[in-house]
Amino acid sequence: MLATGCKSIDEFTSGGIKTREITLVYGESGSGKTTFLLQCIRNCTLRGARAIFIDADNTFSSERLKQIANKDLSKIAPRILLFQLSSFNEQAQIINHLEKYLTKGSDIRLIVVDTITNLYRRELGGSSKNFSLNRELNRQVALLLSLARNYDVALLLASQVRGVFEVDAARADVEPVAAAILNYWARLSIQLSLTDQLSMRKATVKIAKTSKELITELRITSEGLVD
Repeated sequence: MLATGCKSIDEFTSGGIKTREITLVYGESGSGKTTFLLQCIRNCTLRGARAIFIDADNTFSSERLKQIANKDLSKIAPRILLFQLSSFNEQAQIINHLEKYLTKGSDIRLIVVDTITNLYRRELGGSSKNFSLNRELNRQVALLLSLARNYDVALLLASQVRGVFEVDAARADVEPVAAAILNYWARLSIQLSLTDQLSMRKATVKIAKTSKELITELRITSEGLVD
C-alpha cells in the first residue's frame, strides 16, 4: 500500500494506492494530475523503494520535483527511473521491455505513466485504424497490470479527458480518453477538477464495481496536493 499524502483519499482507500492494481488519475490540463503523481513518487522513494516514471506527455519537471521533494531531493532523485517518449510506438516498446527492470529482487514498487493516452490520442487523430490503436492501447494496459501483479508493484496511469455531452449539447461532465479501456482495467479512479478557487481542486474518487465514492476538496501547494 502506498500513501498518497492526501489524508481524505488515504482514509477512504484504507491506506492509499494498492500494489498489484491500476489506479487511474484523470482531469483537465492544470488540474494537478502530474503534481499528484510526483507526490506519490516522493512517498514511494522515501520508503527506500524505487519508481519508474514514463513521461509520454512531456510533463516531467525537475523543478516541480524539487519543490515537492523539498529537502529530500537528494534521496528521491536517484531512485527515479525516467523514460521520455515521443511516439505511441515508442510507448509500446518501453512497456514491452519493462519486465527487465522488475526482475526478482528489484526494489521498484511504483510505475507511473503520464499520460497513457497522449500519444495514442495524437496518432488516433489522423488515423483510420481506430480498432488497431484501441487494441494496442488495451494490450499495453493489460501488460502493465500483469507486471504489477507479478512483481507486487503499484500502477498509476494518468489520462487526458474529453467532454461528455447530453442530447441538448450541454456539457455534462468529462471522462478519460479511452474510457472504456481504462475503466475496465482500473480498480480505483481519481478525477481531479478545477474549481472557482485558483488553489483548490475537487477530487472525485471511485472504487470500481462498488458504489463507494468520495468527493473532497484538495489544496494545491508547492509540496503537492493536501486536504
